[in-house]
Amino acid sequence: MNTSYQNFLKKLKWTDTLSLTFDLDSQEFKDRLRSHLDPYGPQGMFEVFSSSPNDYVGKIKGDELLMRRKRKMFDWTMGSVLVRGKITENRDQVNLNASIEFPSWVPGMVLGFFGLIYGMAFVLLLTGVIPNEVPWLGPFMVLHFVVLFSVFYFILRKGISSAKWHFERDIRHFLA
Repeated sequence: MNTSYQNFLKKLKWTDTLSLTFDLDSQEFKDRLRSHLDPYGPQGMFEVFSSSPNDYVGKIKGDELLMRRKRKMFDWTMGSVLVRGKITENRDQVNLNASIEFPSWVPGMVLGFFGLIYGMAFVLLLTGVIPNEVPWLGPFMVLHFVVLFSVFYFILRKGISSAKWHFERDIRHFLA
């Protein structure tokens, strides 16, 4: 993703960063974390029925970390939030610098959906295909857009903050 789009998502609070430090060596950190991860793969909708006790799906490749919480029934956002991180070692400490974000298609889909639907409606309203005999239709559409967009906005925003809290709590628990 380009930086202007990332900055836009950061302003919307649809992405966040996290920096953690642990008193372990790099290999021990990776081994402990791997023991709590199921392999990252195309499990799709059947992931909900997994019998594994692990709550996270992911992979550690070299110094790169990619993981997400397992999908669960009726959990809207937690299974979609990705944690991408870089593991670095400083003397006897391991630093994890991670970004917490949705896959790139999620914010684009939300913004694209609202732009397409409401853009078409306003074009139809302005061109006269939808009659202007109802004077409150334009303001109603603006109000409708604001209400519906704010619902999705707060769902995605809460998903990122909740995922950050869960990830930080769980990783400290894994490494204790």
